[in-house]
Amino acid sequence: MVFLGNFQRKLGVVNSFVIFAVCRLSDDYLIFILMAAYTLR
Repeated sequence: MVFLGNFQRKLGVVNSFVIFAVCRLSDDYLIFILMAAYTLR
């Protein structure tokens, strides 16, 4: 369970970085806000 939690946290960091990069390219801040809210839920 500890490993799974650690993996999930790393995956969340990767997802955040990917979302951030995509939003920097597309300037679609609405999607960024929605994804951030979903990730931090």
